[in-house]
Amino acid sequence: MMNSLSRLHLKSKGFTLLEIMVAIAILAISMTAIIKSTGQVTNNAFLLRQTTFAHWVAQNKMNELLITKAWPNTGKDKDDAVMADLDWELEIETEATPVETIRKVTVYVSSADTPDEVASSITGYLIDPALIQANSNSKT
Repeated sequence: MMNSLSRLHLKSKGFTLLEIMVAIAILAISMTAIIKSTGQVTNNAFLLRQTTFAHWVAQNKMNELLITKAWPNTGKDKDDAVMADLDWELEIETEATPVETIRKVTVYVSSADTPDEVASSITGYLIDPALIQANSNSKT
């Protein structure tokens, strides 16, 4: 004859179907959240990479304008570049400023795959190279 302690021990040997179903549901919800957050991290890393390269392209163009002592006409101009095996489209917008010898230049960069989406932009100011040349001649 079994005593009540033995019967209790026999009943608690396994999990019920309901307990297993609840555990599986909790695991499924947890895995869904983990997969979603992993996807977001991957997407953010891709966007950060794209934005960084686009910013470098914009900086390179602005530095090129500064080094070559360019004096672009006001208006918009287009250019393209390649960086990290990616094609980039540039739009260079040059505006007059209240000071005639200074021009405001904004470089907008977008991926060639999505030219309507600006990935990065940078703004700088150019001084008229003729003014710089005249200034350096007067000092000598």
